[in-house]
Amino acid sequence: MSKDPLVSVIIYNYNYGRYLSACFDSVINQTYQNIEILFSDNASTDDSWKIAQSYSQRFPNLFFLARNRKNFGGAANQKNCLINMRGKYTIFLGSDDIIKPDYISTCVDEMEKHLDAAFVMVHRSIIDEHGGETEEAPFYDNDYKLYPPSQIGVYFMTPINPSISQVFYRSSSLQKPGHMNTLSHMNTLNDLYFGHRFVDFLMCLEMPIIYLKKALIAHRIHGESQSQRATENLIQIIGQYLLNHQLKEMTLGFDFKVVDKKFEQSIKKIAAVSLRYSTDALIHGKPKLAKKYWHLSLAIEPELESSKLAQELSKAIETGEHELIKSLQTNHDGKLRSVPYKPDPPFERI
Repeated sequence: MSKDPLVSVIIYNYNYGRYLSACFDSVINQTYQNIEILFSDNASTDDSWKIAQSYSQRFPNLFFLARNRKNFGGAANQKNCLINMRGKYTIFLGSDDIIKPDYISTCVDEMEKHLDAAFVMVHRSIIDEHGGETEEAPFYDNDYKLYPPSQIGVYFMTPINPSISQVFYRSSSLQKPGHMNTLSHMNTLNDLYFGHRFVDFLMCLEMPIIYLKKALIAHRIHGESQSQRATENLIQIIGQYLLNHQLKEMTLGFDFKVVDKKFEQSIKKIAAVSLRYSTDALIHGKPKLAKKYWHLSLAIEPELESSKLAQELSKAIETGEHELIKSLQTNHDGKLRSVPYKPDPPFERI
């Protein structure tokens, strides 16, 4: 028996067998040892299940395995693990991501020090399909404890944690009335892409959270990742637009004056981001996708039609002129965030 609290690592998977061993190894090789790995597979057609069985045989007291007879979607895959987890703390780890060796120990230490915190959010690095790693600036400039409503405005403006693996939950926070239901029974759109954002937002309305600027997870970006599919089917914009309207509704019982201002700013930003997606699609030889994002940006914010970028994009999309597209590529801001931010009050450095 360990005096250290048990941590449940939930790994749900569909056809990511080529990344699965690296994911499992990153958990097994943690400096923190009192863990359980709950793995659920959505009827993968690759070698994912054989890999999971092999690890379970090697570490028989560490793994819980489940497999759906067909692909029932992400929520059903997670639920297999949720109903069996026992840990005081919980991580939802993408099967294509990896965590750094001190991730769990660092997060447990913070949660044990801050007993009122709902979760710890850590910074990330980015890895490609071949394992090449890229650093990016942390979102905040220091380690912080963020009290309501510090964090809620951020969720309107940006996906501060693009990977759900960045969030280390207190299990009792997940199991509060309404939270588990929200997580497990989202409609299809929100369940696949934004379900966890709703849960995190609910917690930030009521409880403080911890932010750590150290990159403790490596989030994998590749051609078949969920974020890439979301870009191809416009969910990155349509979903965020819908999400922000729903988040605003969720704040109606709270007297947070920051909400209206952040909401209005966020709608303008979503429209501007849609234009950037349009530019990126055109640069990468996808004029139909570029046209969709162009029209979507104007549907959200019609005033953008008179902007220089919108007019240049419109002409480049319609004519396909090489020089116009080359000019857009030269001026396209596709860089990673280079400057961390200071959070909105109330907060304290830790």
